Amino acid sequence: EQLSPVGLVYRSLAHRLTGKLSLWKDTAAKEFYFRDGNLITAVSNSSAESLGSYLVARGRLRPEQRSDAETMARTSGGLEAALVRLGFLTGNDLVAVAHEVVAAIVTDALAWSGGRYRFHVNVAAPSVVVPIRVELASILHAALPRVLASTRAESFLLSKLAGALTQDV
Repeated sequence: EQLSPVGLVYRSLAHRLTGKLSLWKDTAAKEFYFRDGNLITAVSNSSAESLGSYLVARGRLRPEQRSDAETMARTSGGLEAALVRLGFLTGNDLVAVAHEVVAAIVTDALAWSGGRYRFHVNVAAPSVVVPIRVELASILHAALPRVLASTRAESFLLSKLAGALTQDV
């Protein structure tokens, strides 16, 4: 049975699955980790979707603060811990931002047109500094307009291409 990424995410939620959903498109790669149907974390190979980039892009961290935190992170337990130790974020801020980053990664991947994906059952999530339980239903609800828009755009373009090919024959 072939399910879309949205279908796989929904199935993970509905059937309380544990594992990793891997998604690839062009040079982009993302992984969603589930435990008992709950989204634990999501990661991306895009530096633009990293925690530091996310904070700088939204004006919540200056580039020099990011650099200081990344330097400290190399020797002291990760970027998240460094951001809190340096006083750039509170623990509560960090949890809220982690939710935002995960939601952005998931929403972006679910709106992809094409690509490859696979669910790996019973693959454990990497250790995460900020343990979060993401409200997957709200992410799906927020992602749905983008998913539908990209699907409609793809269908429209394919119909135009098919029409052009038919006229040439």
